Amino acid sequence: MLTITTIKSGIREKEEYYTQDESLEQQPLQQQNQPLNRNNKLTQAVWYGQGASELGLSGPIQQEDFKSVFYGFQPNADETIRRKNNRFGTERLGDDLTFSAPKSVSIALHVGNDLRIFDAHTDAVKEVLDEVEKRYAQTRISKKGNREIVNTNNLTVAMIPHHTSRDGDPQLHTHAFVMNGTKGPDGKWRSLYHEGMSHSQWLGSLYRQKLATKLQDIGYELRETKDSFELAGINKQQIQGFSKRSQQIIKSIQKRGLEVTPSNRDVATLTTRKSKQRTATLQAFQTQWKAESIKMGIKVPQAKTLNPSSYLGYGSSQEALDSAIANLEQKQVSFSREDIYRDSFSRIQRFDIAQLDQSINGHDKLLGIEDNFTTLTAIKNESNLRQQWDEGQHSVQPLSHNEMKEIENLNPGQTEALRQTLASEDAYQIVQGIRFKPFIGELVNQLKDSQIKVEVYSPTETGAVTLQKGYSIDADTVDNAGDSDNFGNHQLWVIDEAESLDLSQMRDLLKRANSEQARLVLVGGNNSDIKRGSPLRSLMDHGAKTHSLKEIIKESKTDIEQAACLINDGHRSDAVELLNNNGYVHEVEETALHEAHRFADLSEIASEYLALSPTEQAQTLIITDSDEDKDAIIQEIRSQMKASGQLGESVTVAQLIPKNLSKEQRQDISNYQEGDYFRLKRDYKKTPLIKDKLYQVLEVRENDLQVSSLGGRLYNFDPSEYKDIEVFGSSSVEIAIGDRIQATANDKTSGLSKKQFTVKAIDDGNMVLRDYKDNEQSISLSHPLPIERIDAGSETPKKATKVILASTRQSNSNPDSLLGKVSQFVKDVSLYVPDFSEFKSWLKSFEQSSQTTENESIGSVNNFVIDVAVSSESDYANVSQSMSNAQHSPTVTPQPQPSQPQDKPEQNQPLIGTIANHTQAQDKSVETNLNQSEISIDYQREYDKLASEIRSQSKNISAERLDLEVYLRANSGGKDGAKILSASDHQLNTNETYGQAIAQVADIYQRLSQSNTKNLELMTRKLVQQQFIQLNMNEDEKYQLSQTQVRQPKMRL
Repeated sequence: MLTITTIKSGIREKEEYYTQDESLEQQPLQQQNQPLNRNNKLTQAVWYGQGASELGLSGPIQQEDFKSVFYGFQPNADETIRRKNNRFGTERLGDDLTFSAPKSVSIALHVGNDLRIFDAHTDAVKEVLDEVEKRYAQTRISKKGNREIVNTNNLTVAMIPHHTSRDGDPQLHTHAFVMNGTKGPDGKWRSLYHEGMSHSQWLGSLYRQKLATKLQDIGYELRETKDSFELAGINKQQIQGFSKRSQQIIKSIQKRGLEVTPSNRDVATLTTRKSKQRTATLQAFQTQWKAESIKMGIKVPQAKTLNPSSYLGYGSSQEALDSAIANLEQKQVSFSREDIYRDSFSRIQRFDIAQLDQSINGHDKLLGIEDNFTTLTAIKNESNLRQQWDEGQHSVQPLSHNEMKEIENLNPGQTEALRQTLASEDAYQIVQGIRFKPFIGELVNQLKDSQIKVEVYSPTETGAVTLQKGYSIDADTVDNAGDSDNFGNHQLWVIDEAESLDLSQMRDLLKRANSEQARLVLVGGNNSDIKRGSPLRSLMDHGAKTHSLKEIIKESKTDIEQAACLINDGHRSDAVELLNNNGYVHEVEETALHEAHRFADLSEIASEYLALSPTEQAQTLIITDSDEDKDAIIQEIRSQMKASGQLGESVTVAQLIPKNLSKEQRQDISNYQEGDYFRLKRDYKKTPLIKDKLYQVLEVRENDLQVSSLGGRLYNFDPSEYKDIEVFGSSSVEIAIGDRIQATANDKTSGLSKKQFTVKAIDDGNMVLRDYKDNEQSISLSHPLPIERIDAGSETPKKATKVILASTRQSNSNPDSLLGKVSQFVKDVSLYVPDFSEFKSWLKSFEQSSQTTENESIGSVNNFVIDVAVSSESDYANVSQSMSNAQHSPTVTPQPQPSQPQDKPEQNQPLIGTIANHTQAQDKSVETNLNQSEISIDYQREYDKLASEIRSQSKNISAERLDLEVYLRANSGGKDGAKILSASDHQLNTNETYGQAIAQVADIYQRLSQSNTKNLELMTRKLVQQQFIQLNMNEDEKYQLSQTQVRQPKMRL
């Protein structure tokens, strides 16, 4: 539905695709304001955006005006719209946002002659561009030596409509070409900072949503497909009849003996591409299409008046938002508005982005963190995670008191990190840096003859197998941590690739480690691999002890070793310059395609890989900066392997793809699609469906699913009544003799277990597999299998001695994903790029923007600024500065001294200043059992005493804030604040629930207690009410609450 491609100068054919487009006016129109006739309207390119208005451009596009702006100049003037950089002979011209309508929509437009469809498509594109202009129109401005990214709210867009595919089929699509130039707040034109736009992953879903709504508004019924929608009344076979291009691609794939998958379609799209037919007019095409539709028996559906209640869609914006929040808050500490958009618009909805924004802005559960959000649940989860971590500090004897054994595979920096790990008295530690798998192997080796039992775990089965094969380390997945015999604090769990664990996984891991008294060493990659918002980053920001594996560059290092260290320290452009100077970089001619940057000749890369010995191939990793390029290279390798006999007979296998839904998502019927599969993970008496049996979704209905067993028996099934469900999407994959495959789930039907296999034979509907222990088993191909193919060069090798890098999409990628695998111990590197000078220039630009982002971001939960607590820029500054100070200050635990009088503040002094003196008290009374009665104290009298004292200092304090102050002051004085609150008689029978609410809010409150923000009253009330409601309601009440706005709890006000 939407592709975004950055267009650069230097390839004439690519530039002429735009500058010579037939939709551009060759001569000035005599009457610019004259309405366009029907065909002109369909084929006329027009200007759009506030930037175009600033340049005096509107209406139909003149070719000369387009060329001027395309190449960076203002029309009829010498002034530019961006800084002209001819140093490397190339420049970024702009970004092509191509919006494509579903095939049935194109048929209805041109065969059904309904021009309103074109208007609906164009309006949908314009509305998406409005969002792009509002959110992503940015430039960089230097202020006092610092480069800042600022919003400009203006884009110059050329909307170029096209109606045909390359094979002459109807295909309505618009190229919205966003020029590289924007007018800054100071009135100066500069280059457009396009990173946010080019990396956005939700705009296509928004276009699909808007188009669907507009088509239903004019009376067309829709039917949902796997990835989008089509008009009801035009079936799949009729659509395929008007998809000659698609059929050509399929035939090309099948001719090469490959399966028809999205990735193979992408490759075949390039290799079979023709030039577009430009000789026939649109009117001639329409005549041809109408004749073809009669032969195929297509009756274009007629628009009719539809009731909005019958529109295709899945509930309200509030329901979608609640589902998105429930999914996101369990995985990360914070998430962006775009994350919410992507989750909410993953399917056609009955609401628009404005309604979703309104729900987001008014959602009582969301708390603002700079440009992101968090929730009380996410904060509590992170707070609990950090508390779990702190409990393991300075709590154990060192792993080893002995001299280290001789070490061969680690450099001095890594050896020092190993020494520190073995000598630490912390139960939980972090090791971070380059080449960490050899570190794990050496850590296991050092403890081999000790009393410590070492267990190694990886987040993925592939990672576990790599450790087993590459380093002879018995490894398992993190899900199975702690399943073996309990050795108490004489066991060490080493977690590989810990940066990929989400928040719930990390908390569960620490909980199990604490339960079994196991020690933990979390091993992560480069600093850039550990993303903001991840639990590992949160622990590192919290001050968790971290051992670094990087090493200072020395003159004795090889070229690749020096390059690896430069990359790890962020000097990427210097690293690739070093590699280029020593012959590791290869320039490969690029194709002249406007859609994407691709290699013209994949055989050079594939041939280099296949020229290696089998041992060398096993130690080689191929990395690209786009999935499309990786798929294209892999398919070329497979083609050459088939030609040489390395791969034998093949078969297309029905494939199950885990959807990895959360519990809430599994129970939501809107997350199921026709063709999905599922199975129950336990028996339920209320359904005839059998545990572990596979069932396919045939139809998604309003209240339930119609499903079929593999034997063909039909059932009605409501997933909302079942929690333990495993859900799969479906696809297909080509498997050949000689391929390696990975089972992605344990499958009792086929007998597969989650591990890797080699395909030894294919015969009579069966596939013979052999595992790494040479055990063989025969698997039936009569039903879908949870497997994925392991392609050559795609798996992390046991010993990475060679890396092949291919970069064609620099503007749309992060260079760390490409360069991060260049290790000090890689012996050989091959880097393929279309233009090295351009590539290096892009790296420099990325380094500058990364530095700006790093300087501006706070990057820690300790820096949370809660929106409801702040009303001015000064408040933001005070809160942010306070939290920054708190983050870098050591925690002081004062001893309670109840016998000493406490200093009273001045009458007008903010109460926060007094409470701040008590907030560092690490009292254990938060965990007090509220049923204990050993302490003989008149809690009601104590509450009244403290409340009276606090009111004398702040007369207008709110009820919730007063109780929070009582709680904190009581605890800092060595008393039980929770019991004091529970015993006070004004809480209208809330009893200990209210005390728990205050206690759980206190940790968050303490983070803000040293600030002078004026609206802490409002923040406190909001947090207390959220937590009070959560604790004081049963499950049915909580569900009802999630469907409506949060109501006021019963509290004294």
